Parts: sequence; structure tokens; C-alpha cells
Amino acid sequence: MPDTDDSSLTNALSAVSTLIGYIGTEVATSQCFNRVVWPQRSYNNFTIHNAWKAALLMPLGGPLQTAALQTIDGLFKNGLMRGPRLGHMLGTCFFPDSALEYQLYENGARCGVGHVRNGIWPRILGDMPMMATRRREDEDEEQRQEDSCRKLSETRQRTPVSHLSIIMAESDSDSKKPVLIEGDIDTVTLWTILAIITSEITGLAVSIIVATVWKSAWMVIWLVPLILKLIAAYFAVPRHRFTPETLAEEEPSRASFYLENGQGIQIIEGPIHIVRPFFRHYGHPKRQRWNEIVQIAVVIAFGINFPVGLVVSILCMPVPLQCMWTGYVLYVTIALYVSRYTHGASWLTTEERISRSLIYAEEHPGQTRILFKAAEDCILCVELSRTMHNSFGLAKEHAFRILQLQSKAETPLPCS
Repeated sequence: MPDTDDSSLTNALSAVSTLIGYIGTEVATSQCFNRVVWPQRSYNNFTIHNAWKAALLMPLGGPLQTAALQTIDGLFKNGLMRGPRLGHMLGTCFFPDSALEYQLYENGARCGVGHVRNGIWPRILGDMPMMATRRREDEDEEQRQEDSCRKLSETRQRTPVSHLSIIMAESDSDSKKPVLIEGDIDTVTLWTILAIITSEITGLAVSIIVATVWKSAWMVIWLVPLILKLIAAYFAVPRHRFTPETLAEEEPSRASFYLENGQGIQIIEGPIHIVRPFFRHYGHPKRQRWNEIVQIAVVIAFGINFPVGLVVSILCMPVPLQCMWTGYVLYVTIALYVSRYTHGASWLTTEERISRSLIYAEEHPGQTRILFKAAEDCILCVELSRTMHNSFGLAKEHAFRILQLQSKAETPLPCS
């Protein structure tokens, strides 16, 4: 009779595990592997205060095979699997592509277009929550004039206009408190390793329980995600540092980069030789074939981890360990769902760190200076001002006023 009960329980556990694999394989996205292969950026905002997010909602011991296949497909599509220094990194897990374009303006006149590529600043502005501060009186008056002119009876779409200014930081004696944000292209630090371990602390805890209670070598199966993350971090590809550009004689020294991303309008302003490198090669991986192969192998290993674990749990594990494995995979799948729909892709990242600092400066005007350490010898000062408008057309008009285009326009902007 016990054998029959164990057999029935095993069949039930295998059915549940298969169901978890079916409903869970679609929840993970390729962004999971963006985090794995670029740990310096992915864990740049790891702190004691947000460690619970990493510990409870960021393990990767669940069904990842679909996300892994999509990631590997992208590597094949870009030609990285053909051989050393073949193919291109942009658009892969190594260097995701935003697929956005910017328009370049000088003195209010459009003077060129370009691709954003992996630009960090548009991603920061796009992911920031809506304005948390009250509008200034002049902004309220401007909004009333806009609404009166357009005769808007209702809000069509609350659209933010973000105006980001980037300049080289200079030492001054003002009363603002400097907030320094470290760059994310240096070598992996011990703090990053601690963040990775924290992200798999649940698997580590289960493996300790299995080793202590059952004294089973199967404890290793819960350590696989942590081992893979540490291997990927150790073999992280080196990346291009920030380097100011050398401008051609006909190029402007200062310009504004105008972007529309469907949810808002962004204007990034500053010396062109300082701003444009962020739209080009900042953070681009340097080609080192051995590191690339190891990290690609890690992605493949994550993809087959769940299927192999499922087979092993059914055929080899004792029933109590099958219960432990099935319960843990269910937990990880739920965590993946929660993180996917609560903006988990930005948790602990450089983008989140800069975003929070900008929001703090927005809520406490005149108190802080936000500094970004792009390189050892280059610290940038970043300032952001945002306004909110009741339609995309009104937001666009306001952005064009910032660009000083309104006085140069031959015809008024169309109503939207």
C-alpha cells in the first residue's frame, strides 16, 4: 500500500511540475538574461533596503526555456554564433537595442537624426514614474492657457515632457549636496557578487535544508542557478568606457536630442561630444570570444535547467525531495509573474539608481546635485525638469518651445 501511495503522489507531482512548466515558460523574458550577462549594470543599485526584492522575487530556478530560446535565436540572427569577431552585439542580450531614433537640434533648428541604440538616458526617462511633485504656478498657468487655446473639455492623455541637461561637473562652492552615482562598466565587484548571491538566497536555503535533513547530494540541483550566475559574472565581457567624441569642424558644440517614445517626449541637452557617446558605444561589449562562449553557454544551461530538473525529480528523487523541488519551482514561477508585471526588469539597476536620485532632486528642488561617474576622469552633472500636459499635441508644443522652434515655425502646429 505505501508503494501505491508513493506512486500516486509521484504521478501527481509530475503532473503539477509539467503544468508549471507549461504555464511558466512564457512568463520569463529575455531581459532575465540581459541581467545575467551584464551584472555590473543589473545590480548597481543593490542596497540593504531593496535586498528583499532580490532575495524573494529574482531567483531564476524556474522554467526559462522559451526565454532562453528567444535569446539564442537573437544571437544566431546577429551572427554571433558564426565565429570569433563575427556578427554584431547590438540587439542581443549583450547589448539590447531600444529601436528608437532621436532628432538632433541646434539653436532650435533640426540638423540631423540618429539611432538611440542602447542609450541609458532615454531608458531612464521612459521608465520613471509620473511626476510626484506639485506643479509650479507658472506651469499651471501655462496649462490653463494651453487648455483654453485648445478648448479641451477633458484630458486625452497625460503626457510628460522630460528635459534632461547633462554637463561636465565642476567643483563649486554651492550649498547643494552632491549625490554621486557610480558607473556600470567596470569589473564585477564583491558587492555585485553579494547581490547575485542574495538573488538566489532561496535556492541556497533549500539546498541547505536538503543537505541537513535528508543528507542528499541532490542539494546541488537548487544551487545550479547561483552557480550559473556566478560563472557569467566571472566571465563578464569587458565593455567600452565613456570617451568624449572628437567633433568635426562643421558640427555644433552643443545640441539637443529630441525623442518620442509613445508615452512621452524627451529632450536631452548638453555638449554634443558628451551626450552623443551614450547613444553610440558607451557600454558596448569588447569582443572576447572565450567570454562570449561561456556566457552563451550559461544562457543555454538556464534554458535546459528546468527540463533536466523535471526529468531527474521524477526518475531519481525520493518523494519528499520531489515535493521540495516542485514547490520551489512553483514559487519561482510566481515570483517571475510578480516581477514581470511590477517593473522588475529595472530593479537594482543603474537606471533605477539614477531615476530615484532624479526623483529625489525633483521633490527637493535646490538641495542636491546629481553626479554620474561615467569614467574615472569624467563626472557628469545631470539635471532634470519635467512638465505634464493634457494631450500629446500640447506636450509636443511645449517641447518645441524648449527647442526654440515656435518662433521659427512657418505654420502653427496642427491640433492633436
